[in-house]
Amino acid sequence: MTVAPLLALAALLLGILAGDDSAQQARPPEPPWRSPQLLREIRKEVRTFRKISKQRDGRQLRWQALITLGRHDHPRVAEVLVEELASERVEHFPTCRRLLAGFEASDTLELVVDEGLGHDDPRVRAQVLRALGAGRPDALDWRGLHGAALAAEDAVVRAAAVEALGAARDDTHLTALVGLTDDPSVRVRQRLPEALLLIVADRAIALLEPLAHDPSWRVRTAVVRALAQLRHREAQELLVDILEREPGRLREDVQRELERLTRQDYGLDVGRWRRYLAGLERHGLPPEDLSAGTRTTAGRREGSAASYYGLETLSRRIVVVTDRSGSMAQEEAPPARDGLPPDVPRTRMDWTKQELTMLVGRLDERTALDLVTFSDSARIWNDGLVPMKLGARSRALQAIRGYGPGGSTNLFEALELCFDLAERSLDDASLEAEAPDTLFVLTDGGPSAGRVVFSDLLLEYAAERNHALGLRIHTIALTREDGPRDLLENLSRLADGRFISPLD
Repeated sequence: MTVAPLLALAALLLGILAGDDSAQQARPPEPPWRSPQLLREIRKEVRTFRKISKQRDGRQLRWQALITLGRHDHPRVAEVLVEELASERVEHFPTCRRLLAGFEASDTLELVVDEGLGHDDPRVRAQVLRALGAGRPDALDWRGLHGAALAAEDAVVRAAAVEALGAARDDTHLTALVGLTDDPSVRVRQRLPEALLLIVADRAIALLEPLAHDPSWRVRTAVVRALAQLRHREAQELLVDILEREPGRLREDVQRELERLTRQDYGLDVGRWRRYLAGLERHGLPPEDLSAGTRTTAGRREGSAASYYGLETLSRRIVVVTDRSGSMAQEEAPPARDGLPPDVPRTRMDWTKQELTMLVGRLDERTALDLVTFSDSARIWNDGLVPMKLGARSRALQAIRGYGPGGSTNLFEALELCFDLAERSLDDASLEAEAPDTLFVLTDGGPSAGRVVFSDLLLEYAAERNHALGLRIHTIALTREDGPRDLLENLSRLADGRFISPLD
């Protein structure tokens, strides 16, 4: 080696040993998450999370520890979140996705892709796709990952990719998305209407029309919701066509959307809806202008299949969920109605049994029903909907007569039973007739037993499970306490249902 290079090397070494500023500036900055202090903090929080996870009564603490841990954009934290997605704690999935969607560090994203999208469980891969689709990090080719996932073997993964590309309004893979209208899975097809609407807007109407004849009611419901977002006469005409041919709950959906769009109330009267739309065409006025006059009241209650505590539905696939906890033994005097004096005081359970008896007695043979009750645990009457023919009706009434109060309030397990019942038909179309599309949920108190008792977590769980199921949930509060009432009102809101409190 010549003298000059030796002198240069010596100078560099001397500069490093002396803390030379120019040598220090030449080094790339260390990522913040590599600082020893932060690494120690992350390790400590991971240990805390693991410790809490082993505690039987640490359900709410686990959720809070998960949120605390998610503040750190670090591969170790991402690893924990992916592990949580592989668990059965569905109530934590929305939180895990929100945290994963906020990560931007390349090392963290690399682990998310390797461990998350490379996971053996397709449900984990689907959750990670939804998270990456929401976050859309610059350091990652998320479009390419979602495009590849459209051809995945597992339907739940394909559905997640469709949803994420739609939410991103990304038309990169539009041809592939349109090709999925013939996908064999309901999970995939039901995600297409909203995705196509978000990507191509008004041009989606031609693509939605074939899906409006899909064999699955869930796909047809998704079409109705997509069409209802278009203030377009052609979309409203298609909605009226669907109203004319659809029965049950889906007919109810179309009626509600048409009324919301037009501020008219022609109920189920297809002829009046057609005349209204013809008037729009003649006058050249948008719905919001023509509908500013007096609302009509035609047909609002026409064709109601069931009524429970005054809540009416056109649905013919119903599950009624009833609280049988000890507090249902409390006596109440129902308020006066229709100018009549208040009824004599009776227990909440007796009052509910009377309402249930009237409900079941009025159902016709085309309506299928199941019953779920809950106290310390939840029980299902028939493990599948049954048409209310004479024999089945008699058995249902006999079961209702046997209801009695006792125990705590395991609302979580009751909802879990209903969601499990509804989910069977997502992967087996032959079971769709046995699956509900509408729930009535009655309770007189907040959750006090089961895996999830914290109200916010229970709502996270219900929203996550119902995301693909599309159940409408009506809720009845037999209590004046704010906490349970707020829970039930929020539960009905997230599931497009109605809330009532008969004690008011």
